[in-house]
Amino acid sequence: MAFSRNRYETCAYKQLLAESVGELGYTLDPIRYYHPNPARIEKGIVAGNDVSIARGGSLVDVESDLLGIDRKLSRCESLKYQNPCPTGTMNTCHPNKLIIRGNPSNSARVVDISPVHLPSAQMFRYTPIPLPPTIYAPHC
Repeated sequence: MAFSRNRYETCAYKQLLAESVGELGYTLDPIRYYHPNPARIEKGIVAGNDVSIARGGSLVDVESDLLGIDRKLSRCESLKYQNPCPTGTMNTCHPNKLIIRGNPSNSARVVDISPVHLPSAQMFRYTPIPLPPTIYAPHC
């Protein structure tokens, strides 16, 4: 009787291990869901870019900072969130850069988050609806 458990076969185990922990096995494609020239859709589409996007950074960097998941949980004051506008309120201060701290797995970087307004575009060609002439109503 043959031993047919793939899990314990040395060749299959090496291949399974290489597939699960191999470098570059899982690659993110940054342009998979984003168009290289984004535009704001005016009519007909429910989702998409609403008004503007960040100039120099990806949406993942901005949302990670807003959710606070790019910082380690610590009681040390220097590792907590540092307000970019310590003297003013967030209503009057609009920081144009996002500072992402480095850790052992990546290096620190500064991301330009100044807004870029998108040009408007249309996916479907809607025919205009003719309107009746306006009614003349004399003023008394």
